[in-house]
Amino acid sequence: MWKYYYAVAILPFALTLAFVPVTKAWYRVGSAMVIASLCWALVLVAYLFILFVRLKLFRCPRCGWRFGGGIRCGSCDLPRTRRLSSANSDW
Repeated sequence: MWKYYYAVAILPFALTLAFVPVTKAWYRVGSAMVIASLCWALVLVAYLFILFVRLKLFRCPRCGWRFGGGIRCGSCDLPRTRRLSSANSDW
């Protein structure tokens, strides 16, 4: 998805411009579809930015490698979170 994110983001906008007739009767529907397709592009860009920040910028404090999507560091096996023992748990 990283390779073709621009096509996925702009394709609904291009299809809307190509297939919605430009007539006075379709003006509101067409403009709503253009706005919706541009909102789709903004949502996709925001999602990819959050994914980039989550996957690339969180580094392991022990070894410096990135955590990625797992619950443990891939190189030094440091867990992302501490486990609570049963003595410290409120359950």
